[in-house]
Amino acid sequence: MITLNHDPVYRPLLALLVISIASHDTGAYIVGNLIGRHKICPQISPGKTWEGFLGGTLATTCALGVITYFYGHSASWSIIITASCMLSVAALAGDLFESALKRRAGIKDSGSLLPGHGGLLDRFDGILFGAYLMYICRTFFILLCQ
Repeated sequence: MITLNHDPVYRPLLALLVISIASHDTGAYIVGNLIGRHKICPQISPGKTWEGFLGGTLATTCALGVITYFYGHSASWSIIITASCMLSVAALAGDLFESALKRRAGIKDSGSLLPGHGGLLDRFDGILFGAYLMYICRTFFILLCQ
């Protein structure tokens, strides 16, 4: 994230990262609670469902679509959907990794600053994994900002 911030060309990717991961987490939570039935990995994170994951991916796609439209960027829907899928997988991987660490340590929440959210680390687990992906694929993701 520091490296992306250092280069003004890639700086907008940081905002896209935060918005994308927040959109995914919100969409996954809402859809998963409403219609989630098929568990992804119940031994690590019993609340995560495939339906929630798809809802999060759809929310991410919508968020990136709205951003590119309102800022006059010319990214195609294939780029938006591909970016959304990539970031959603990274968000899920980060969520599952952090949940596995908490289970291994025998703790339920990583803090109490945000009650009901599993702790502050739950707000950043997807961003941490997404940041690596965005850095590695920065020349692809910058297409969203052109």
